[in-house]
Amino acid sequence: MPKAARKNSTPGTASKIRRAPPATTRKTKGKKFESAITKVPTSGLELVRARKRRGKPATLRDLQTIDFKPWARAPGATKFIPTFEDWNFYGTNCRIAYGMCLKTRDELIAMHGKMEHETTDAMMAGLLETGEALKEIVEMCEGAYARVLASAAAAYKAGVKFRFAADRKPGRRKAVPDDNSFDVKIKAGT
Repeated sequence: MPKAARKNSTPGTASKIRRAPPATTRKTKGKKFESAITKVPTSGLELVRARKRRGKPATLRDLQTIDFKPWARAPGATKFIPTFEDWNFYGTNCRIAYGMCLKTRDELIAMHGKMEHETTDAMMAGLLETGEALKEIVEMCEGAYARVLASAAAAYKAGVKFRFAADRKPGRRKAVPDDNSFDVKIKAGT
């Protein structure tokens, strides 16, 4: 998502992308480990307005006590949710939404005179459906994040030794053919 050059005129939207807090580092055998989480830009948008925080932030002890149950897959379900077709639908509607946000008020007013009402109605229904689906996807991603965080805290309490790439011994990786040799095998039919 590109950074906004000016403030949006739509109330409630972020004027620019904000960076996550400064990177936390951990030394692992002489090398510093920088969490990938700290590199993720945040939009500043909130589905629900943030309330003033009450009490103290959660501690490691609080996180390790979070209990959760796995979701039950629907009987006979073989596809992941959302499906590839769903992502195509959402992506198309997100592009339409982006295009609509780039239009001036006068351009959007003129659009209604040029488009059939049924087309506008279908477009609006698609935008609404996409917004609702993306809210559910956000909730799913935030839930998965919380589950991994809670399980990491519980693993730490249980004494599980965390593995870092910097701790890996060199020379113990599997040999991977270079791209040229792989292409030759495919072309030769072997």
